[in-house]
Amino acid sequence: MIYRALNLYRRDRSENNRMNMVHRRSEYQDCIRKAKFMYNNSKTNTLLLARHKNARLYWQMLKYSCGIKNNSISQHMIETYFKAVNCPDDPIFLP
Repeated sequence: MIYRALNLYRRDRSENNRMNMVHRRSEYQDCIRKAKFMYNNSKTNTLLLARHKNARLYWQMLKYSCGIKNNSISQHMIETYFKAVNCPDDPIFLP
């Protein structure tokens, strides 16, 4: 609807077409805001329900909302790194 009103305004730049375009744009923005609000509301309700009933889902949703990603580093790589960092044969550790 907004694109039709915008194209009509671009073809004929009258005050009536401009008002129609502005009205359609505000309706569109209201629709977007309402959809975002309803989505956030449903996710919040799911989070609150999962808090007591489904611990795994609760923590997954919390991680997702914080932006925490799963590590792609293997356990072997971590072990190798810490062995290299804490090497007792290093001159730092020798008295």
